Amino acid sequence: MWSRVASFILRNRLFILAIIAIITVFFGYYAATALKVDNRVGNTLPKDDPIQMDYEKFKLQFGEDGSTLVVAVQTDSLYTESNFKKWRELGYKILKIKGVDNVVSEATLFGMTNNIKKNEFEIHRIFSDTTFRDKSIEEVRAEIRKNPIYRGLLYNDTSNVSLLMIGIDEKVLSNPKKSGVVLKIEELANKYEKHFGKVYFAGLPHIRVVVAKRIVAEMYIFFTLRSFSLQHRCFYFGHLGARQHRVYGLRAVYCNGFDSPSFDCHWRAQLRLSHHPLSPRIRAARE
Repeated sequence: MWSRVASFILRNRLFILAIIAIITVFFGYYAATALKVDNRVGNTLPKDDPIQMDYEKFKLQFGEDGSTLVVAVQTDSLYTESNFKKWRELGYKILKIKGVDNVVSEATLFGMTNNIKKNEFEIHRIFSDTTFRDKSIEEVRAEIRKNPIYRGLLYNDTSNVSLLMIGIDEKVLSNPKKSGVVLKIEELANKYEKHFGKVYFAGLPHIRVVVAKRIVAEMYIFFTLRSFSLQHRCFYFGHLGARQHRVYGLRAVYCNGFDSPSFDCHWRAQLRLSHHPLSPRIRAARE
């Protein structure tokens, strides 16, 4: 039975390989078009777990930074009138993108003064006059840098690194159709490289969207190479099996003896394979 199955496969190997190729292309196309990567943060604990419940309460009270995208530049010329206005301009352009909740940078900070007469604190924007008539760029820098809260959070004096922190709606990040807002933000920020130098990105939104997109692209390449490898191996082993099938036929004739009336015809056909190890034995037997 199995010899018949093997013979059928070897005789029709090209037809079978064609069917396998069609099926592979069909399912490969389906996998490529339906392939999706879930970029949501995984939750390994059940909802009724005490630790998970405490974590949900903490997020409800203090929020979370899993949706914060960070844009960083390293330059010692940020506090010039032209560059500082460009830094502010970048923040406001990003804020106009749908899905962005807030933008925080050195150019968008608020200051607080104590009004003794009114017995209250007054909040004002540190940098609002783009003409620098009320405050010079040096005064703006001094007012920002004297507040220790932002040191190490929005800027680093030692390395001249400044950050722009972008809060993105979690619902937008969880939706694959809308998560392209991260790519739009990064594309916009890259246009300002001529003012600040190389722009760097960090944060979970960058990892969840940009890296996930890169993984999907690499998976397409993997599926293509895998399909090609499978077809190549099927053809190789099919061809190898066909050669072995001819050798096994030669052995069967030899073992049955020489009484068969069809032996001479088969022997003459196989005798051309002079390199085969059975050929000398057949010649010796005939002699």
